[in-house]
Amino acid sequence: MILRSVTRKDLDLLLAWRNDPETRANSNHHDIITIEEHTAWFNKFEPKRYLYIAEVQGTPVGTCRADYLGNNTYELSWTIAPEHRRKGYGSEMVELLMHSVPRQPPLFKVHILEHNEASKKIAQRLHLIQ
Repeated sequence: MILRSVTRKDLDLLLAWRNDPETRANSNHHDIITIEEHTAWFNKFEPKRYLYIAEVQGTPVGTCRADYLGNNTYELSWTIAPEHRRKGYGSEMVELLMHSVPRQPPLFKVHILEHNEASKKIAQRLHLIQ
């Protein structure tokens, strides 16, 4: 698995993953996102946002990001592509993300909904939650 930076060419793919019913159910915002909203979010300059696509043998399998909150703290979030869920990619992807953030060492935060067992397992495995 590799992480590569997201580009404009990835907008449609990211939007499809974001609007997937399971992704929305596990998101803080459950509404369907329009292409206009998605493009505005993408175009908003965030100097310390690390946004990646995870690829396995050249195939996109998920996306992850670290958003700087201040005080050397980053909030991590991730989505596995619907067709690649339950294949064990999540932990590897998030661990690569954690290693991509400049070290001081950073503090990581996650916000996972109570019913999102898959993300809770990833976060526990990586010692992000107990």
